[in-house]
Order: sequence, then structure tokens, then C-alpha cells
Amino acid sequence: MNKIALFLIVVVGGTVLDLATKTWAENNLASLSEYDRVRAREALRPEPIGERLPFLYRQVEAAHDGQTAAAWFEAAFGTPADSPPGQRAIGSLHRVLDAGYTPDRGFTPPERVERLMPATPVAAGDIIEIRHRYTVVVPGFWNHVYVRNPGAAWGMFANKPESFRRPFFVGVSFVAVFFVGFIFVRTPREQALLLVALSTIISGALGNLVDRVRYGYVVDFVDWYVTWGGQERHWPTFNIADVFISVGVGLMFVEIIRGGPREPAPAETGGETADAGAADDGA
Repeated sequence: MNKIALFLIVVVGGTVLDLATKTWAENNLASLSEYDRVRAREALRPEPIGERLPFLYRQVEAAHDGQTAAAWFEAAFGTPADSPPGQRAIGSLHRVLDAGYTPDRGFTPPERVERLMPATPVAAGDIIEIRHRYTVVVPGFWNHVYVRNPGAAWGMFANKPESFRRPFFVGVSFVAVFFVGFIFVRTPREQALLLVALSTIISGALGNLVDRVRYGYVVDFVDWYVTWGGQERHWPTFNIADVFISVGVGLMFVEIIRGGPREPAPAETGGETADAGAADDGA
């Protein structure tokens, strides 16, 4: 396959997949979708306001007046209240007591909220704040949960000020993409495995770079864990971009172990035939 075609397929496809899964996480794991800010605010005001909100806000409709918070949540999200995801979400429901709306600033994150228990009734018109809902994929091993990671891998530099983090990580990401891209250009077509590895690394780096530029943080949502010694041991939450980078690095190690492209045998290059011909001429 042509190098450019391979590059476009892997990089564009991987970046689109990464951003699409992050959009899904934002829309389904109790966070505001940065791609569609208006929809998350329609319960409060019909026109867009513009401020970014930290959580998802829903208004209780008249049909659910007097229902328990658990029943309302199940009706709103289709998640049974007695399931582990439901229990986690119900435990992070809050009734907004002060919507924080002012004519000059619009809607801002509320300063006063009331914790809702599963059996607490809700009333029509209540604005409910939902925090960090998750879904179980493989019980005891794999959850989906929304996390905003302002730092690097393992949360490094997460506590640094925003004025340092964003330019630092954006700059490092640009340098990394340029460096890996330079290696890709210099890599011969015969090293197909290395070309795939470099393309997947660039794809993952671009996916996280997009998050850094527009948000200042990276969206993670895959939560792997095991229960060991009576405690849950969680691997740091990651995303599809991280998977691409890890796979790319793994493929590079495989290429190193293999020792790079195989040198063609003399018979394949016509070397023996040429030598034989030279010997005949000499004779």
C-alpha cells in the first residue's frame, strides 16, 4: 500500500474514532457535551448562553412530579435504579437550589445544591445536577466513567496552573507529532509494520492534542480494574487515543525485535547470476 494512503487511513480513521468516542462519553456519562452546548441548557433557557458547565443539568417534567429520584433517573436515562450504574449516579444527584442565573453573566454553575437520595421525591420544575454517571461493561473489570484529565499520563502535572499546563502540553504534543511524522517520512515503504506503528502514534497524539487545544484537558472514559486483597485496583482511566499510542509503541518494539526489514538474498537481487556471468566472461 502507498505510504500516504496508509497514513491517511490510520491517522484520519483513528482520530475520528477517538473524537467520536469522547463525544459519546460526554453525552452519556453525565457531562456537558462541548459539541452541543445548547441542548444541555434548553431546560433552563431556550437560547444559547455560552458558559461551559461542569456537569449535566436536567429539569424534572410535570409527568414525573412526586416521583423518587431513583424513578426519575431511570425514566430520564433508561438505567435501572437498582443496578450498579444507577446506584452510582443516584449517589451523585443534586437538586439545584440556586441556578446562578444573572442577566449579565447568564447561567453559571450553581453554588448551592442539595444531595438527593434514591428515595427522595422530586418536583416538577426541579433542576437536577448529575455528576459522573458510569456504565458497567464487564462486571468486576471494565466500566465506562467520564474523567477530565488536565495532566499527562498518570495525572502528572495535573496540579499545575492552567497558564502553564495548556501551552506546555500543546507545545509538547506539536513537537511529538512533528518528530514522529519526520520519522514516518524517512521510513522506507518496506518497513510496513513500523509505518503502521508511527501512524497509530500520530493518530493518538492528534486526538489528545485536539482536546488540549479546545478544552485544556483530555477526556478519558475507559476504567479497567481488578479486585485484589479485598480492594479495587484501578488502572488510570484512558481513552482510544491512549490505546492507539500504546499499540503503536508496542508495534515499534516488535519491529526492533525483528531487526528491521529483511535484507534480500543474493539470489533475489540477481547477485549470483551477475557473479556467474562475470566468471564466464573471465574464463
